[in-house]
Amino acid sequence: MIGPLIAAFATGEIGLTVERTKRAVLAYVVALVFVLLGVSFLLVAGYIQLARMFGPLVAALGLGIGFVVIGGIVLVVHQSRARTEQRRVAEKRKTDLVSLGATAAIAALPNMMRGRRGRATGAAAAVTPLVLGVAYALYQRRRNADDPGA
Repeated sequence: MIGPLIAAFATGEIGLTVERTKRAVLAYVVALVFVLLGVSFLLVAGYIQLARMFGPLVAALGLGIGFVVIGGIVLVVHQSRARTEQRRVAEKRKTDLVSLGATAAIAALPNMMRGRRGRATGAAAAVTPLVLGVAYALYQRRRNADDPGA
């Protein structure tokens, strides 16, 4: 994975890529400025037409209230989606931590149950299958709770 990056650096392609990126960013910024100018003139034209039809004060109030309402709707939708995403990430993190903890415990269990000479003691040999069975049952229960379709 790092090999192509080193090869690109050695051949000078990174410098060319940086230059292309700079030119692209500049082109997008210039295009954005002209698009914003165009939208501004369209808004002015809309205001002039509304002012002819309803008067300047009503036109200005209508456009102002309309833009505030649109901005409010955008913020409410964004906050709702952000909360949903935060909840989903927190649930996934919790599930991942439980799985990681169970995996680490199962992996460390044989080493923790060994006697002084490196062999399993009688109690450890008897308890290990029981502990593994309980861990597997907890894992299955957690997996079924996370997957309502299962």
